[in-house]
Formats: sequence, structure tokens, C-alpha cells
Amino acid sequence: MSIAFLQDYVPSALAARATFPPNGVGPFVVTHSDLIALVVEKANPDSSVHISGCRGAGKTTLLRQVGQHLMALNHAVYYFKSTGSILTTPELSKALDKLMKSKDSAYVLLDETQDAHQTNETLISLLKNEDGHCVTVIGAGISSLNSVSNRFDYTFSTDRLFLSEEDLQAKHCFDYFCTGAHVDKHAHIKELVMHIREYAGGHIYPVMRLSELLVPLITEQVGTGKAIVALHSEQFRQSDGFCRLANRIMPPPPTDIRPLLYINKNPMVMESLMKKGFCDMEGKIVSHLLFDLFTESMVIAATGPRFGGKLLPGVEGVRQVLGFALPKLSWDHYESHGGAVEDALTFELILILTRVAQLKTRLFNPKLIDAGKSGRRPDLFLNSSVDAYVECVRTQGRTATDIKSLEEHINRFVGNPTRYDIGERDFAILHYQVEGTVPLVPRDQRLSGEVFMKHVYTFTMVNKAVFRGLELITA
Repeated sequence: MSIAFLQDYVPSALAARATFPPNGVGPFVVTHSDLIALVVEKANPDSSVHISGCRGAGKTTLLRQVGQHLMALNHAVYYFKSTGSILTTPELSKALDKLMKSKDSAYVLLDETQDAHQTNETLISLLKNEDGHCVTVIGAGISSLNSVSNRFDYTFSTDRLFLSEEDLQAKHCFDYFCTGAHVDKHAHIKELVMHIREYAGGHIYPVMRLSELLVPLITEQVGTGKAIVALHSEQFRQSDGFCRLANRIMPPPPTDIRPLLYINKNPMVMESLMKKGFCDMEGKIVSHLLFDLFTESMVIAATGPRFGGKLLPGVEGVRQVLGFALPKLSWDHYESHGGAVEDALTFELILILTRVAQLKTRLFNPKLIDAGKSGRRPDLFLNSSVDAYVECVRTQGRTATDIKSLEEHINRFVGNPTRYDIGERDFAILHYQVEGTVPLVPRDQRLSGEVFMKHVYTFTMVNKAVFRGLELITA
């Protein structure tokens, strides 16, 4: 069958041909030969297929690659760049009705399916196929409760589109970024791209875009380190290129990822967060990048009273912000004797700290991302005039084990050798204490004197009192 034109079904003014630009290897295009075959195999007039994923996951690219593949096989292909156009253009609805009644074999590719409401009669007829038409429907878009995205028979989800470490080689990503570079740079380029893939959790668009922006920083004399430092620098994250990337992949509001840390997880909420790219099927957060962007953006969305004072540097500034924020923590969703309570409360604290207008925070806690890599960095970095790290620890009781846990966290900064390299920056320990109204005190004399009184803050969960050392600073 020849490539179809819409003039058979609509006026010539609306005539269009399904055409797709060449999809080779490039900074924004990764070929998914395996997924193309799976989508085509699964799709038929009685089984519609939806490519569902978060922003920047490569949904449109895969849909276009499917279209290319079908056209190479001489199938009739109709491509709608926006499914919503069917709702706003009556001629297109009539064209699809005529196509269905004709019993001609054809493929209809619907992009941006979240733009169309699920009650549209033409789309319902197309997807339900109660009249036995011969049109195969393949769609792509973000999953949305009231959109046509949720009316397809079969779904390929976001994680199927993410890049594994093996994909970087198999799908020629390394080849693309090494092309034209001196052979001495190849190993450094591959190391950088692998670091970016891990940081972005395999999320295709940021992996390829960040690599495109940062690979040029590698020279024969300067290796991967400079580019990795740049990736995490404030200057780079404020650049136009990075901001455009962030805007493209950030999920639409409202979004609250605290349910990932609740003891009793709501399956519907977990599925929603997975579709937005935050977690996998098991609820583990997959992308450091998306998580960082989300916490950094919360300063815009946070509500509640603002801290109005001027922040002091170092641990004194930590005293100000913790004294302001800790009493506002809730204990509503967490079991006090189990689960990721410390992680949950640390994240909830971020929400509150964003109301300190001049304060920027970065949540480093790797346990929220990958439990196997916990303890690499302190939990929080307050990177305004405070310029200090905060390490969080939770104790359930008042036993020797609890005291040892507190001591171990203090030793990460003052032990010999220390676990964290924080340079000249100051630090504080935030102790979430479940039992008792008086702070636990280290038994190790090296830690129980000035270090404890200056650097250790205790939030007693029973009465929501905040201590610095043994000094009550707010209640």
C-alpha cells in the first residue's frame, strides 16, 4: 500500500502526509530498534498501544521511529502532532470517522495524547473499535487521569525508554560524543557520559543534552573532573542551557513526593509518581537530577510564614533556620518505630526551609535514591550566607545503641579520619529524637563537650522542642 494522504478523507487545505525527519544518532535522538519492534508487534486494530512517559523521556522520538518503520513497510500512516487538534478541528474528526468506515487498513499515530479529553467520541470510537474498523492506533504522551492517554489497551512505560549503562555503547551514544575528538579524550568523554547517565537515572533528554553541553569542557590536558565539577556548580545550573533543560523535564505541578517515604504507600500515588519520572515500580527514586531540580524549585511553591531575619554564617545560621523550621515538622504520616522516617522528615524539612527567603538548600541524602550508596555526603547543604552542612540522625530510644548512633554521626565530621570532606565549611548534627524530652548526650568525652554544645541540635518529637546541645532554643 502506498503512503497515505489525507486528501481522501479531508479537504485539500488540510491534506497532510505522514513524514518524519531522519532519526540517526544525535544529541536528542536515540534509536530504540528493540522497542520499535515490540510496539509494532503489540499494536493492531483491536489492541491500541500507548508510549507513556515523563517529560523528555523520548516518547515522540520513539513514536516517529515507529512511523518511519511502518512507512518503510509501505503502510498507510497518519500522524497527529497534537491529539488535541482532533478536538478543535471538526474536519479532522470527520476525516477519522470516514477512515474508520472505509475499512481501509491504516495506522494512526497520536502524539501529545494528554492534550485530548477522554470523552471525545471520535477518539473513543477509534480506540474501542466496536464497529470493526481496520485502523491501528499508537499514541504517545504523558499519563493524565482525564485524558485519552488512559484509554489505550496497552502501555509501554517510562522506564522502558531510559538508558542503561550498556545502552550508551549499544545505542552509539559514546560514538556520537567521541566523533571528531582526539583519541586521548575518548576515555574521559565516556567517563563523563556515564556519570551524567547515573546522575539523570538514564533519562534520555538530560543525558544527551547535558553531555552535549559538558563534553566540550574536556581537553587533552583537562580530564573528566572539570566537567563534573561544572555540572554541579551554581554557575552552570543558572545558565540558560541548564534552565531550558530543567523546564523541559520538570513534571507539572502539583507534585508531592513525600508519599514515597510513607510507611503505608498508596499504589495509585506511587504509579502517578512513577509516570512523572520520579521513581521506578518499586518506589525507588531513579534520578538525582530530577530530585535536585524538584527540591530546588520548591522555594517557588512553598507556603506558610517566612523567616524574616538576617542569616548568620556557619553553625549560628543553622541555629536560626532550625529554630524556625523544626517546630513546624509534622509527624502525621510516619510510624515512629520503623521505615524511612529520618529521610521523610529531612525531606519535609526542605519544604519548610524554602520559606527562608535568602536560603538555598540542596538535599544530598542518597538513601532517598539508592540505599546501597548511603553515607557518601551529608544530608543537607545550606548554601547561602550560612554555607554549612547538616547531617541528620534519628534515635528510637535512649539505649547505648542510640547513643552510639548519635556519636557515629558526629564522628563523620570530627573523627580521625573523618568520613566527610567539607573543607572549611561549618557543620551541624540534626538529631530527630523519638523518645524523651531531654536530649541524649554522647558518652565519648571528645564529643560530649564543646562539639556537642555547639554543633548538635536535637528535635524532641514528643513535645517538638528544639535544643542546641542542652540549651532549649525554641519549643
